[in-house]
Amino acid sequence: MKKILAILLTTASMASYGQYFQPINVKKGQVISVVSTVNTDSDMGMGTMKNNMQMKSAFTIIDENEKSFILTASLKGIKMDMDGMGQQMSFDSDKPEDKSSPMAEGLGEKLSTIDTFAVNKNTGLITRISKKKDSESNGMGMVSTGNGSEPVNEVFFVVPMSKKIGDTWQDSSKSESMTTKKTYTLVSREKNIATVKYSGVNFGSVNSEVQGTPMTANIDSKLTGELKVNMETGLLISSTGDVDNNTAMEVMGQNMNISSKVKMNTACSVQ
Repeated sequence: MKKILAILLTTASMASYGQYFQPINVKKGQVISVVSTVNTDSDMGMGTMKNNMQMKSAFTIIDENEKSFILTASLKGIKMDMDGMGQQMSFDSDKPEDKSSPMAEGLGEKLSTIDTFAVNKNTGLITRISKKKDSESNGMGMVSTGNGSEPVNEVFFVVPMSKKIGDTWQDSSKSESMTTKKTYTLVSREKNIATVKYSGVNFGSVNSEVQGTPMTANIDSKLTGELKVNMETGLLISSTGDVDNNTAMEVMGQNMNISSKVKMNTACSVQ
């Protein structure tokens, strides 16, 4: 039962930005702290599940060259509460006693993972330099928010130079398994703070393995949200988002249709 719950939790948690305004402006040695919350309500077809997660991450600028900044991304803490299928489970990486809990195997090892990325100064294009060592362990990603993006996308956002209040633009990204398409609207700009709304879709098929059990998740999601961006630095200040997710999952010889609604909040600060 715990293995099935871990698989369902992973699926409920799964469900880029380009162009430029002015070059991203960060400095070597700066640390960007990010606190993200992800609240998920899922209908598993045979019951409901609620999953509340808080993640604390650190993104450190370690180097730069003529075109890009190089940064590392590390997860500093995870708190999770899950209620569903007749069971309640929780995990808090700050509690020593939780290191031996059923959820520690999948979540605890995230804390020892450091990813390295290059961020183009002018376009915001993100390139992964090193892969996370546990990328095959449970398919969740370092910071999974259900929108199909790399964790670094929760830090940088670059507004096109030509856009005025009310203007829209489109962007898309594609990984090996997922495609994300978004439409952005520049809603307001007060001094150096821009407010941008977005809507879009995220779809694809993900093959992964959870605790030794293979699974395939065919994901179709609708995305909406709002971003607040520091136009001088290209750094996100905060973001909110909603994901309406439908997943057809194949696991352990069974097919399950799962629908979920995800609410996300992210706050960034620079040290």
